[in-house]
Amino acid sequence: MFHVTRIGTVHILRSKITIEKFFENATTYIDIDKSDIVELRAGEIMKIGVKSKDALHISCAIEAACDYFITTDDGILKKYKAGEIRVCSPVEFINIWEDFICTPQQPL
Repeated sequence: MFHVTRIGTVHILRSKITIEKFFENATTYIDIDKSDIVELRAGEIMKIGVKSKDALHISCAIEAACDYFITTDDGILKKYKAGEIRVCSPVEFINIWEDFICTPQQPL
C-alpha cells in the first residue's frame, strides 16, 4: 500500500513509480575490456575539474550509452555542463522522465 505525501509540488508516490519504471530498463554493465577507452575519456573529463572517480563514473555511463548521469554532487552538476551525456540532479531527472512517460492518456 502506498501513501501519498506532498512535498511542494512533488508527489512522493508518483516519483517512486517513476524511478521504479526507469530502473526496469537499467541493465547495462561495462566490462574490463573497455578500461582503456573509459580511462582515456575520464582523463578528458578531469580537465574541466571533475574529480577522478567521478570522471570514471561519467565515462562508464557514456560508454554504456546512457542518456543521463544522475547525481547530487554539486561539483559535477556545475562543472559538467556540455558533453556526451546529460548530467542532472535526481529531482531534475524525475521531472524529465515524468514528462517523457506521462501523457494525458497514460498517467503514472
